[in-house]
Amino acid sequence: MTNSSLTVLKQDSLAEKLLPAVITESYTHAKKHLHNGITAIKDEFIDMYDKATTCINKIALPINNFLKDIGEIEAEFMDEIHKESLRSVTPSMAIVFPGEQALNGYLEENY
Repeated sequence: MTNSSLTVLKQDSLAEKLLPAVITESYTHAKKHLHNGITAIKDEFIDMYDKATTCINKIALPINNFLKDIGEIEAEFMDEIHKESLRSVTPSMAIVFPGEQALNGYLEENY
């Protein structure tokens, strides 16, 4: 073998050794970039979902404050009636004695 054919053989064997390493490195590099891109897209979708949820909650919150079920409304109504009856006793609910009957009973003296 001549020197030129030996050089060509060495280059071919070197290329055969380096080619799998280059392909593997390229595949690993591309896989890493693809994974980073998918992660970035996923993060953007999660962020968009969170912002949409926040906006919907801000819109729906005032409406939810005014919506009550019938049981809640009835309970609040009965509580208010009970509170009102405890606050003031009307004269029609008090027991009234005639003046003569009151004067005939035992009277307390105040000094």
